[in-house]
Amino acid sequence: MIPPDLLLMLIRRVSCRDELAFTEFYRLTCPILRPFVARILKDQSAAEEILQDVYVYVWQNTQAFSASRGTPVAWLYMIARSRALDSLRRSRRCTCAVELDAPESKSRELAVGGQVPDVWSHARIRQSTVLLPAAQRRILELAFTEGYTHTEIAEVTGLPLGTVKTWIRSSLMQLRGSLTTESGNLPLAA
Repeated sequence: MIPPDLLLMLIRRVSCRDELAFTEFYRLTCPILRPFVARILKDQSAAEEILQDVYVYVWQNTQAFSASRGTPVAWLYMIARSRALDSLRRSRRCTCAVELDAPESKSRELAVGGQVPDVWSHARIRQSTVLLPAAQRRILELAFTEGYTHTEIAEVTGLPLGTVKTWIRSSLMQLRGSLTTESGNLPLAA
């Protein structure tokens, strides 16, 4: 167990750009963080990349740490978990074969890897999004068409992260409601 007081002292020194303190902070914390990230990602090389991102963030943003909100180790776990989950989402987004209005599809349905037999037609979803305010529609496009994470959307739009999450959720609920009233039922579980 690493003494929390030692880590607090090292973080204070890192905030003053003390490279030796950062090296010691890394030496002490990386051995407990590495298996945590590797367990989430199930890929050692991806875990190493995430760890690098975490420690770059720590170096650049030590002022984001607040001892009143938790320990330095808890802060590291939170950063690492967020980065690892974002990485998983990005990799899933890249490997998921999504074809809209596939030419071989006679019913012009949204085909997800050809494995979902009865889903909404692309045109029907597009028509339903017209009912949304333009800003909310743009956020949905960034999330679901362009594959941005909530954090990336917040950065691109300049909106607070909480607003992005709320708008996405409320937009999806509004779309669900409009699609339900059109057809009487939903073709997919929500």
